[in-house]
Amino acid sequence: MNYFRSLKNSVLITAISVTILLLVGSMAGYAIARLKGKMGPFFQIFFLAGMIVSAQMSIIPMYRIVNGIGIGNTIAAPICLYVTSALPFSIFLYTNFIKSGVPYALEESACIDRASVPYTFFRIVIPLTKPALVSIVITQGVPIWNDFFFGMLFLSSPEKKTLPLTMLNFIGDMENATQWNMLFAACFLSAIPILIIYVFLQRYFVSGLTVGAVKG
Repeated sequence: MNYFRSLKNSVLITAISVTILLLVGSMAGYAIARLKGKMGPFFQIFFLAGMIVSAQMSIIPMYRIVNGIGIGNTIAAPICLYVTSALPFSIFLYTNFIKSGVPYALEESACIDRASVPYTFFRIVIPLTKPALVSIVITQGVPIWNDFFFGMLFLSSPEKKTLPLTMLNFIGDMENATQWNMLFAACFLSAIPILIIYVFLQRYFVSGLTVGAVKG
């Protein structure tokens, strides 16, 4: 098992996927939360409906699309699938956080001072929504880090495999016994990065999920 090569692949795929989720999810969630009229609730329900459909239900068309555009057996394939499957929840969480935890008066004050929309979003809204962003990182980053299904389906080259896929090397068959000591050691090493991230971000994570739970 080439642990460091698999670790690099897992870190790269998870980091790119989560970064795209944060950028797209926060901007889309902010736009939906501030839309006036019926369009805001419509788009919120539209993305909420995406949470109902499991990614495994659409695996055949996704497999054909990935191979059709020529990104099969590349890290771009699982990244695209992770982002599209996790984006509805990210938008839903960020939209609710904006509505419950960010006063619109702050944006009005910035507008009076002639601040542009990008400036208001990145300098005022983003710092106030750190708990929501951390919640997205943890709730979506951990499943991406631990994912086995999409990696097994789209990453066939040994040099492209992530940690969960590489652990298969220690599982035996009819001729070879399972190397339990190596398997448990690999599981422990793969859990260390996630544990470190959670220890440092747990205070933001709890507040990010509870904001908006109680009104009044």
